[in-house]
Amino acid sequence: MPAWLSDEWLDRLAAAVPDRPPVPGVTGVVDTVIAIGRGKDVRIRVAYKDGQPSWSPSGDAADVTFTVPVAEAQTILSGEQDPSVGFMRGRIKTSGSPGLVLAWLQSTATPAWAAWRDGVRAFTDLP
Repeated sequence: MPAWLSDEWLDRLAAAVPDRPPVPGVTGVVDTVIAIGRGKDVRIRVAYKDGQPSWSPSGDAADVTFTVPVAEAQTILSGEQDPSVGFMRGRIKTSGSPGLVLAWLQSTATPAWAAWRDGVRAFTDLP
């Protein structure tokens, strides 16, 4: 099982992104920056076209960026907390399109997203 946030884990995540439930009506690039500290942040970039996700490691500039402390990201991946809770508590910082932020957060409050997250967790060696 690949270590969480390792290059191997990111490769497995990239393969799983197309299986993520769509975000209806959304077109744009979403960056998730997992803030590890000491210059070791990990950037995950997903492009949406008409709601359909695809891995986008480089290229288009982000329309929205979510900055998530590593401990917060762990609670989200473990299923202990939804991303919207971290956002509402001010632990997840955002920049960019407010409409895209809300649409993306809303998409994470579905059983389909929880099932996808659980699938990602199944190949993740969380610390």
